[in-house]
Amino acid sequence: MRCDSSKFLTEVHKLFESNAASGSVYITMKRTTERSKSALKKATEPVSESECKCLVRATDGKRKFSTTLTQRELASFHDSYMTILKAHTHNLKRRRAPKKA
Repeated sequence: MRCDSSKFLTEVHKLFESNAASGSVYITMKRTTERSKSALKKATEPVSESECKCLVRATDGKRKFSTTLTQRELASFHDSYMTILKAHTHNLKRRRAPKKA
């Protein structure tokens, strides 16, 4: 489900809360444009930097959320996103390297 950045952050927070005891949350970020693939192939000029956006997706395997961000929104989004990540990564277990014989 595509939503704006503030609703996306709220939904990511809910995903982390619901999967705190067990489960995983997958988050992907990708550079994208509003043009379709066929329009990009036909275009003679390259895509301008102002036209590029960042697509951010989050899922727990059952529910999916996504948002697109412009370059102006990206810095404030990252600040809010990092706050949420720091609050919910305290339950991670450290992987121990196997002992060498």
